[in-house]
Amino acid sequence: MTSTKKVKNNIIIARKSCANYTADGCIGCMMKTEHGTLSLKIDSKLYGKPCVADTKCCYFDSVVLPALP
Repeated sequence: MTSTKKVKNNIIIARKSCANYTADGCIGCMMKTEHGTLSLKIDSKLYGKPCVADTKCCYFDSVVLPALP
């Protein structure tokens, strides 16, 4: 698979499967678990910006992709 095709596929996957994806841009909600506690934060570097699943997104890589069949 070419990198251009992978980039396009990641955006398509994000559009269909990412809870942060909206038509207006990324919601930027990041989640992590520490010592059994789930914490959420809004990443201001992502909030309201275009989707970056085509480059590097921790949420997409650690939550969305592993959840796909």
